[in-house]
Amino acid sequence: LYVLQNRAVFFVHQYHPASLTLRECLYGLGRGTGSIITDDMVRNGFHPLEERTIWSYITQLSSTIRAVHRGNLACRTLQLNHILVSPDAGSGVDENTGMLGGDMIRTNRVRLRINCVGVLDALEFEARRPIEELQMEDMRCLGRIIL
Repeated sequence: LYVLQNRAVFFVHQYHPASLTLRECLYGLGRGTGSIITDDMVRNGFHPLEERTIWSYITQLSSTIRAVHRGNLACRTLQLNHILVSPDAGSGVDENTGMLGGDMIRTNRVRLRINCVGVLDALEFEARRPIEELQMEDMRCLGRIIL
């Protein structure tokens, strides 16, 4: 976070190559398309996530939230478009498109990362809410993601 004299704010994030948002992975979206699963996508090989992958995602998200809450903090950005799915080294990333391949999704070789944590705290500093309320909202958002 950098603040200049003219009150401009810049947020600096790590770059995770070949990452997609969880929304893009779950709904089969390419970058910038905005469509949802269609019959054509199913015919062309799009498959829903396997149960073990879903459990892996739930475990990673709940462990991350638990660690944040133990620090007496809240994520505040638990949305499908703020959770990154990053491939581990050597997993199935298509070299031409940079997109996650079908093999990658079916093997649990991914790491979920919650993106934009702390941005709302910086932007809404004066409108602070109790941490318990923010942590409860994190849990509601996790429940929505799981469903």
